Amino acid sequence: MNAGPPSTPRTIREQIIQPLSERFAGRAELVELIGLAVCAGENLLVVGPPGTAKSELISEFARRVGGRYFEYLLTRFTEPSEIFGPVDIRELRRGELVARTDGMLPEAEIVFLDEIFNAGSAILNTLLGVLNERVYRRGSSIVETPLISAFAATNALSNDPTLQALEDRFSLRVELDVVDESQVGALIERGWRLERERISARSESSDASSSPGPSVGVEDLRSLQSQLSECDLEAIHRPLELIVQRVRAAGLFLSDRRIVKLLRLAAASAVLCDRDRAIPSDLWPVRYAWERQEDRETLAEIADALIEDVEGGATDLVVHPLARRGARPSELLERLDSLESAVGDLSSPIEPSRADEIHNRLQHLASERRWCRPRSEGEESQLREFGERLATLTTTLVDKEEGR
Repeated sequence: MNAGPPSTPRTIREQIIQPLSERFAGRAELVELIGLAVCAGENLLVVGPPGTAKSELISEFARRVGGRYFEYLLTRFTEPSEIFGPVDIRELRRGELVARTDGMLPEAEIVFLDEIFNAGSAILNTLLGVLNERVYRRGSSIVETPLISAFAATNALSNDPTLQALEDRFSLRVELDVVDESQVGALIERGWRLERERISARSESSDASSSPGPSVGVEDLRSLQSQLSECDLEAIHRPLELIVQRVRAAGLFLSDRRIVKLLRLAAASAVLCDRDRAIPSDLWPVRYAWERQEDRETLAEIADALIEDVEGGATDLVVHPLARRGARPSELLERLDSLESAVGDLSSPIEPSRADEIHNRLQHLASERRWCRPRSEGEESQLREFGERLATLTTTLVDKEEGR
């Protein structure tokens, strides 16, 4: 693919995605989905409890790309002016209803709205146009927004049918929980590292964030988005059609809008792999298109089975990291064997850069374990063994980092 410098997928991965995955323990999956969302120009909804680093991760992503960022915790008392800006009194005296949007959502490039479904109808109705058409309507005025992607969080999806239209504006959904037990050691070590950086920054009366300046800019992200139209999607049309048929036959809902959005997301997956042609593995975002949380595993099974049928379980092309979620327990154990050997060969204390690299590999293995569905009692036993050894290896790595 002829990507214009410096907006190469490799640059995005090396300077944004990988550093964030290393910085936030157990959040590699969320980082990858954020990367996909901004490349596709789509929106992501995170479902899960508070205190799981959602806003911190998204705000740091925005800082790393230098994007104008807007974040807000919504309650049922939140006024539209708190989100979209107050009414301009001078314009109102002239009979025009115009909002002063400086520093507010209509001028943001990356947005995070926490507890989005707590907002009142006036806010939610305005958000429909912003999220889907990237336009802000106030009175008779219609303003195009620079929004790249919107991220939102909720403790649980709403059963209110009046909110379905808003929910459907989020092409991707991910369920987030506290980190896996195998990653608690990494969480403690990296979490304290972040806290020390904040303390140091405050004591120096500087910005509370220690993240570096933009290495990949907003215009680089827009350049990546422009490549989507050049991506050849012919190879995924029929597989996506079959997936939709099987999803609906299973009684799951997949809106027409989201089916079309899946094409855009598949193109983004290909672009991030530095390809100008999509392959069936690029349909992995189907796993994140669920309507209800209880449908998540069924949707993943349908997508994984069809992708494996079409590609035969292997491809010589570069595929997205999240496309390999169908690994068998035996495959995970083989990769863990290799990682155990690598850790065993390391002298103590381990160099921080090398430790971060191995922690990142452990994160990916722990993340893949979540999606590994054993097909027999033997595989269930292998998966249990994998979990126990992964936790032990994480402890060993932390001990070596500390010189024990």
